[in-house]
Amino acid sequence: MSKHTPGPWKLVIANTELVSIYPQGGKERIAQVYCPLDGSGGTINGNARLIAAAPEMVGLLKWYADSDMAPNMDKDARALLARIEGEK
Repeated sequence: MSKHTPGPWKLVIANTELVSIYPQGGKERIAQVYCPLDGSGGTINGNARLIAAAPEMVGLLKWYADSDMAPNMDKDARALLARIEGEK
């Protein structure tokens, strides 16, 4: 299974064109998204927020897979979790 940097992750606006994503309390950048900030919070800014939320989404998916509801877990959700964990 592949590992990822543990969450939570946070956004840091580096300048008017870049948003960086760091682990909470960490100094090693996870990602950097080109994001012209025109005050609208547009699609690119939304992409940065989505990336930053990734650890929480994986955690929720794992919780669901391990819960009593797991037999009802959709095959696509199980396949996604396997891809995230590097199994497929």
